[in-house]
Amino acid sequence: MDVQRVTVGIGPSGTIPGLALSIIPYNPLSEKLDAWMKRAELSLQDLAAHPVWVFRDAAVDETVEPHTKPGPVPLMALIATGFTAADGSTYKGFALHTKVSLVAPVILTAQGQVPLYLPNGRPTSEDLRLSYERLGVSPDQFFPVTITPTVKTRNKPVGDVWESFVYRDVSGMHSVA
Repeated sequence: MDVQRVTVGIGPSGTIPGLALSIIPYNPLSEKLDAWMKRAELSLQDLAAHPVWVFRDAAVDETVEPHTKPGPVPLMALIATGFTAADGSTYKGFALHTKVSLVAPVILTAQGQVPLYLPNGRPTSEDLRLSYERLGVSPDQFFPVTITPTVKTRNKPVGDVWESFVYRDVSGMHSVA
């Protein structure tokens, strides 16, 4: 992208030394960059354009925007990840990057998102059937699945192999395939 530098003239002397503005040519994607979106709306195209997404306020809602600042990937950001199933099939998606692990991984498919972590209780058999249908595999073809970040992070996250879907209910965390 070409950036034009322009010196701004002000007052009788004509310019302020050292003051310059960058004019960035129009980019249709830039309109989307200013708009927050729900985590559930993230697509493969969004992750391809921006592999790191940050929350507006994770305690309040699931709204995210692309992380475009230079420097290390912030903690508690959604990062692009690759998934390799037991049968060798590969998928793309994202996971929440924490200090020690990748949590709440989600696979993105053309038919919709497939979360591996289900925070709102045990999934129904129909929920599981739909997830495997979206993935195009059976449970024994999919699990165990290996999760690998596709962006460089400050730490090597642990817990990169999931043996099943995981859900949370009032009694704690549970596995279900």
